Amino acid sequence: MNSHVEAIQTEIQKSLDSTNVVNPDFEYITQEEIPKLQKDLTSEINLRRELEGKILEQFLDQIQELNEMFQEEKKERELKEEEIVTTLKTVSNEIELMISQQRMERYTRLKTENATKR
Repeated sequence: MNSHVEAIQTEIQKSLDSTNVVNPDFEYITQEEIPKLQKDLTSEINLRRELEGKILEQFLDQIQELNEMFQEEKKERELKEEEIVTTLKTVSNEIELMISQQRMERYTRLKTENATKR
C-alpha cells in the first residue's frame, strides 16, 4: 500500500515537473496531503499488525490451555479405566474362586453320597 502511495506521489510530481504551470493545490497535495496520508496509512497498518499479533497470541494461549485441559482429562480417563480393569479382574478372580469352591463342595458331596450308598 505504501509503495502505491509513493508511486502516485512520484507520478504527480513528474506530471507537475513536466508542466511548467505551478498549481498551489497540486503542490499542497503533493507536499502536505500525500505524506500525511502515507503516515496515517503506515500508522494504521502498524496498529492492525499489532492487534493481529495480540489476537494471535491470545488464540495460541487459549489453544495451549485447551490442550492442557485435554491432556489432564485424558490422564483422568486412563486412571478410571485402570480402576475399572482392576475391579473387573478382582471380581473375575472372586467368581473363579467361588466356582472352584462350589465344584469342590459338589465333588465332596458326591463322593460322600457314593460312599454311603455302598
